[in-house]
Amino acid sequence: MKIHEYQAKEIFKEYGIPIPRGRVADSLREAEIIAQELGFPVMVKAQITAGGRGKAGGVKEAAGLEELIMVTSQMLGHRLATAQTSAEGLMVDKVLVQEKLGIKKEFYLAITVDRQKECPVIVFCPSGGASIEEVAKEHPERIYKEYIDPVKGFIDFHGVKADMMPVASALWRVFKERECLLVEINPLVLAEDDKLYALDAKIVFDDNALFRQLENQKFSDVSELNYIKLDGNIGCMVNGAGLAMASMDTIKLFGGEPANFLDVGGGADPEKIRRAFQVIAEDPEVKAVFINIFGGISRCDLVAQGVSMAFQNKKIDLPLIVRFEGTNAKEGFQILKKSGIRFQKASSLTDGAKLAIGAVR
Repeated sequence: MKIHEYQAKEIFKEYGIPIPRGRVADSLREAEIIAQELGFPVMVKAQITAGGRGKAGGVKEAAGLEELIMVTSQMLGHRLATAQTSAEGLMVDKVLVQEKLGIKKEFYLAITVDRQKECPVIVFCPSGGASIEEVAKEHPERIYKEYIDPVKGFIDFHGVKADMMPVASALWRVFKERECLLVEINPLVLAEDDKLYALDAKIVFDDNALFRQLENQKFSDVSELNYIKLDGNIGCMVNGAGLAMASMDTIKLFGGEPANFLDVGGGADPEKIRRAFQVIAEDPEVKAVFINIFGGISRCDLVAQGVSMAFQNKKIDLPLIVRFEGTNAKEGFQILKKSGIRFQKASSLTDGAKLAIGAVR
């Protein structure tokens, strides 16, 4: 489950990670009040749970009140499309207005899960900011990794650099105590006051731990989709980032190509499922759709209701492969059958991937 930048910064502040002064606003008037309290210049940042906001015009400086009104008006109530959203983009309902820091140097710091080594890993790069993807691709030698023993946990040498020890240690506590799949600061900046600040913040919670992480559940924003378009032709709708990655990997293992990454997350309602399915179906490259749902927080019957709504709203002529397991799986299949939707029932992840590949071929 992804959360907004301002929400991630609330958690960072709770754990002692320095952040710039600022607050979130859902109206132009509120943005004006916050900016005047902070003092110009300020940064205005669209709050959507997708990366690439800066390159898409979702992060802008406002040197004065007139400029603040202009850039805030361009964001609030409008959709923002980035490389990590669908073509229609995500609606911007809130903006983060924060002080503009003088920056001496930018870094990248994150903790995530290395699935091959089956342990957490700290990732550090002496060059942070919007170009981190290019750095990783063109200069992989500049990306440093430290693997963390799940039993021993964080120890001093994991701090990457001595002056980053407090931030790295606090980031580890967030990762461990809040049961995250990713905590990321990009960029982590050395400001003109010679202090480190999390200029941006990203947190992805483990959906499978939400039942015991009640504090995490309050950050859920069911209005957004975790969607990334890819180059293949098999549309994928899955709940949970881990299962979504496993579904994509299995499709590729048997010679297919996924058309997207789409994690509908935990607790998705039928309306969110409807929108998710329509986003997949509207991609002209998609030739078949594989729905892979492990019912827990997300109930299979609610997913089926959302899919049925998508077919009712728009004519969709795509082969559909469905795997339901867990909560209300039987009821989910019954809803699809009663709605008259033609679909193939998959008995497992492997079976579903093979059926989807066969449908495309």
